[in-house]
Amino acid sequence: MSAGRVALLPIRADYGVNRQQGKADSLPAVRLHGGNCQTEKCSSIPNTADCRRQQSAGKSGIAPSRADCRELTVSRKSNITPSRTDSQEAGDFHMQQIKKALPIRVEITSVLKKAIYSREYNAGDELSLTGVAEQLGVSRTPVREAFQSLAEEGLITLRMNRGAVVNSIDRKFIRDCFEMRILLESEAAFRAAENGMTADDLLARLHDMSGNAGGTDRETYERLNEDIHMRLWNAADNDRLKRYLMELWNGPSTGHSIAESSQHYIHSTAEHIAILEAVRDHDPQRAKQAMTQHITRSMHNILAKYPE
Repeated sequence: MSAGRVALLPIRADYGVNRQQGKADSLPAVRLHGGNCQTEKCSSIPNTADCRRQQSAGKSGIAPSRADCRELTVSRKSNITPSRTDSQEAGDFHMQQIKKALPIRVEITSVLKKAIYSREYNAGDELSLTGVAEQLGVSRTPVREAFQSLAEEGLITLRMNRGAVVNSIDRKFIRDCFEMRILLESEAAFRAAENGMTADDLLARLHDMSGNAGGTDRETYERLNEDIHMRLWNAADNDRLKRYLMELWNGPSTGHSIAESSQHYIHSTAEHIAILEAVRDHDPQRAKQAMTQHITRSMHNILAKYPE
């Protein structure tokens, strides 16, 4: 990528074409879910005060707390943010969403890591600290921490006062990362089953999702996916194990096409049910095996993007 060009996340197909042709990009919407505040039209990153004014309109004069003002939709260089339905019909997805189930630094790291793993970012693409922070609607501090984590893993190279550059990775790099996840996360599942973790609520949500696989959206799937893995990590009752798993977390191992994501949701939901049924039945070995199969398939999803 030429000097001064900045890779934007995630790269939708049409935005990638625009960059290659040297055109100005119109960024996709960014949402920070958790509250009710929305910005349908915005030419810049809305601040908390703007969000509060919108949320309190028509209500009492008391502004909601910062915690109530988490969902932001941002569109730069565009007057109208397309609805999710419109985006899906066009074969596009909204930008990856930052959620609160995991620490914000871990969430940002996973968003960037997933984009690099799935080759939405390519070797040589530049990442701007300010640009990423603006797109995700967060401050620069957690983005800087995420950059440092990615640099330690060898995914990016930091540049003094210039953000970072994406490094080249290969099949061995992907295998090494996922094999560590297999070892650690299968052990977490084993311990969760051994420690008597309850899973009925998660299984109920999974069965609801399984019965409506075609109507599952990215946000719903990702929230449940995180809830499942976080519950298992916590139930394993080993803080160091949990910390290592957070560092390895890359979110759903799929790309942004609707067809690819839908297939991943179907397979992943069935795998999660198998894992949690083993945990519910207090069968550590079966839980460990089911988790191994789950992470192994995820690894092959990513490896498919890297030719032999």
